[in-house]
Amino acid sequence: MLAAIAAYFIVVDFPGSKSNKFLTEEERAFVQARLIQDRGTEDEHAKINAAVILRTLMDWKIWSFSMMYFAGARYVYKGLGRCTDL
Repeated sequence: MLAAIAAYFIVVDFPGSKSNKFLTEEERAFVQARLIQDRGTEDEHAKINAAVILRTLMDWKIWSFSMMYFAGARYVYKGLGRCTDL
């Protein structure tokens, strides 16, 4: 609990925030440029159509991570007695 309270005052929410005093202007600009690069443009986020959904459903990583999740969750639910038919 003490760590959470300390983190509230220590951890900076965004590189451009006024409480951020440990980054230089050059470092702040670099971090903000990386955030923009990682996020992409606003237009990329707004375009969801059938082709995007199909491409996502055809991605092998989505299915493999889903199977890993359900394989682990199966034993949690079975161990708790909620689902006995798995």
